[in-house]
Amino acid sequence: MITQYEVFNGNPCETTLVPGILKMHRKQFPGKLEEIATDKGLASEQNFKLLKKAKVLRIGIPVRGKPSPEARRIQNTNWFRKLHRFRAGIEATISFLNRKFEFKRSRYRGTAGAKNWVSWVILTANLYRLSLSP
Repeated sequence: MITQYEVFNGNPCETTLVPGILKMHRKQFPGKLEEIATDKGLASEQNFKLLKKAKVLRIGIPVRGKPSPEARRIQNTNWFRKLHRFRAGIEATISFLNRKFEFKRSRYRGTAGAKNWVSWVILTANLYRLSLSP
């Protein structure tokens, strides 16, 4: 299930998105966030500090560039690999949206139209997946 998405006007730097992601997650799912898995785009020292301050137990964000010995040790743990595989599943979900629901081909123009199109695609995809559940 897709529980969180946002359409931006322009192309914001990914490293600035983590505070908003945390805020929205807390609003949707009260309680402690235990794990997070993202791609390298969200890797920054500031984000790692923010996630540690938020008491996230397992941060599955690969570091940019050559990892330090400590980062390499963390990235070789079983829980990190599990989160990395989960992230790969997110990419598969995005591919599913593109193939099944023409996610990249907005039927509407402008930011408002794109927001409507993304909302309808995600609602439809979630309903589709729920209909397949036993």
